[in-house]
Amino acid sequence: MPGKRPRADLTTRAWKTQAARIKKRDGYRCTACGSESDLTVDHIDAVANTGRTEYHDHELTTLCRPCNSRKGACTNHRPAYRNPRWS
Repeated sequence: MPGKRPRADLTTRAWKTQAARIKKRDGYRCTACGSESDLTVDHIDAVANTGRTEYHDHELTTLCRPCNSRKGACTNHRPAYRNPRWS
C-alpha cells in the first residue's frame, strides 16, 4: 500500500528472543533513566524513520514505557542513552 509506514512485528518468537537478550544486556534497567519497571525494547532509530523492520542488537536499547513514550517516533531524535554498566 503506497504511503503506508513499515511496522516491526513485535509478536514473533525471534523478536521476543531478541528483546529478552537486550533487556538482559542492559541489566534490566531503562538506559535513559535507570528505572527497573515497565521495560520495553526500543529501536534507537525508529522503524518509521528507517523503513527497516529488523535490527541488530547494537541498534536496540531498553527503555521504560514512559521514556519510550517521550521519545516517540521523532524523525531527528537520537537521545544520549546511558547504560547502568558504564556508571
